[in-house]
Amino acid sequence: MDKNIAILAGDGIGPEVMQSAVAVLDAVALKFKHKFNYTEAFVGGAAYDKYSEHLPQVTIDICNKNDAVLFGSVGGPITDQSNPKWKNCETNSILAIRKAFNFNINLRKATIYSELVDLSPLKNTLLPNGLDVVIFRELLGDIYFGEHFLGEKDGLRFASDVAEYNEEQIKSIAKYAFNVARIRKQKLISVDKVMASDCSRSSKRLSRCCLPRHVG
Repeated sequence: MDKNIAILAGDGIGPEVMQSAVAVLDAVALKFKHKFNYTEAFVGGAAYDKYSEHLPQVTIDICNKNDAVLFGSVGGPITDQSNPKWKNCETNSILAIRKAFNFNINLRKATIYSELVDLSPLKNTLLPNGLDVVIFRELLGDIYFGEHFLGEKDGLRFASDVAEYNEEQIKSIAKYAFNVARIRKQKLISVDKVMASDCSRSSKRLSRCCLPRHVG
């Protein structure tokens, strides 16, 4: 395998974590005879220092030319959020790169390895059969990309975040999750929070077909 990887270390602990991640990839490449070629690019506060924006076009172009993107961490001190370098840094970096490349599914696997059982708060007494789950999270909908409002209503401070999804976004993540479930334990659970009545009915139909059961 010969693959090109864009390295976006970012800010804070990002460069340190990225250094270790690349070391792991190098060890994998050595063991399995792969070749990984790295190209570094700027994102977050590091990009702002150089380009006066958190996700410059040059970074997007570098990502486009690579097979994968390895993203570190972005953002600065909470006490310095008024500084243009850090203001909306996460939004302008993370959400922007999701939208630019249609990164709509986040995968989070939770596994307790036997070597780490004694270090985990989830002890064998609570999970005698261990833990092996994968969480799929939709990234391009919900309140991240919805309309946000902060003001006053009826003499009280008022805040509103609009959560929106379209049919294609739901179809994409549902199809991906079902395909993964087929090669695992063939069980899938849908978890959602939809307030609108019409959407709730549609959501319940999806949930019923996704409750723990064999998916064929």
